[in-house]
Amino acid sequence: MVHAFITSRLDYCNALYGGLPKCLIDKLGRVQRTAARLISNTRKYDHITPVMVSLHWLPIQERINFKILLLAYKALHGLAPDYLSGMLHRRVQRGTRSDQLDLLNVPKSKTGFGDRTFQCLAPTLWNSVPLSVCEAPSVDCFKRHLKTFLFRQAYGQSSWIMFTLYPLFLQFSRTTDICDFIIYLLCIFLIASVFDVTSVLKGRTLWLSC
Repeated sequence: MVHAFITSRLDYCNALYGGLPKCLIDKLGRVQRTAARLISNTRKYDHITPVMVSLHWLPIQERINFKILLLAYKALHGLAPDYLSGMLHRRVQRGTRSDQLDLLNVPKSKTGFGDRTFQCLAPTLWNSVPLSVCEAPSVDCFKRHLKTFLFRQAYGQSSWIMFTLYPLFLQFSRTTDICDFIIYLLCIFLIASVFDVTSVLKGRTLWLSC
């Protein structure tokens, strides 16, 4: 019911929300966090970020960026209407290192409303995404890698480990002695540190798995 009446409405035409002020985006974020509390039966003043991570929910701003970037990918690969494909143009090759980054040309705009248009906002977001994500061979592969990138951008490289183990962390701290608790804490930090080192290397070749 939450997906049918809340999250589906938050995602409906949300590409139009791109470039809105943070104060307006936060209002939608409060609705999303309330839905997460409803699903997980979390109290009002409990930390909601671990719940969001465990549900694999992107924050509102990242969901908006996801939809815009997905439209940009389809437009660049001939999977979108012609009026959208005609708004995006790749940068002219000039024999520099940036030619290898698959960057898009960002039109200049003189107004804030102009910066919110698809032809300005989509290239700006596209140029901030790693090349390994942009070069995904299919739409499904692009969506999977893009969500992983935005998820790590929103919650951090290794925060999902801490947040996933957060309920177990609280229970363990209340039912064991201090020595076992310290050993458990050190193991968590060790796993998180190893993940930070290996995730960067794995992310560069992630698109090959498709």
